[in-house]
Amino acid sequence: MLTSTKAIFLQTIPLNEKRSLVKLFTETNGALSFAVNGMSRTKKGKKSAFFQPLSLLEIVFENKEKNNIQFLKEVRFDYAYVNAGNNIYKISVLFFLNEVLITTLREQEANPALFSFLHSALQYLDISDENISNFPLLFLLKLSAYMGFAPGYSSIHNEPIFLPEKLLTLYRCNFAEMNRISFTNQERREALKNLINYFKFYLPGFKEIKSTAILEEVLV
Repeated sequence: MLTSTKAIFLQTIPLNEKRSLVKLFTETNGALSFAVNGMSRTKKGKKSAFFQPLSLLEIVFENKEKNNIQFLKEVRFDYAYVNAGNNIYKISVLFFLNEVLITTLREQEANPALFSFLHSALQYLDISDENISNFPLLFLLKLSAYMGFAPGYSSIHNEPIFLPEKLLTLYRCNFAEMNRISFTNQERREALKNLINYFKFYLPGFKEIKSTAILEEVLV
């Protein structure tokens, strides 16, 4: 059955000289893997332009539910970033969030609410003229709620899990309000480490986020 859906690019894994495995988080089916031809390790083809960190795509694929790997029929941009691809601060945030989502989004089932949140948040990041230093913190706070361990209470462990008061206050904001909460550079770095440890606690197998160091340097 042919399926048309919006998707968010997560990762490319080369299989051989001509084929790669592309991982996408789709609106209709959750996390899926696709075999994509024409993506040489040595030559960047047209398809590579679609598969950049957290690209927002529209795809058509043959949905074979029993298969672990699907095959793309069509791919195009659903939304092309205007500013995020040319702004070093926003690029750093995209790389960081991409790493987080690769290790977080694993389920092969639809989660329209989570997809809508991710799609809207990434567009906000692209078009916002505001200071984005608090964006990664608020993104992780909101993401934790969709993953089932909202700040202040965990439905998984049925026990209260507390974060510093500033982060709890930030959690109650939307992205347009995030700069109402002021952090010093050191506080923001500590808050980021705190949140990553928070995710590690609730998500077994949550991998070390390598881009954290770069993010800490550029977001001051």
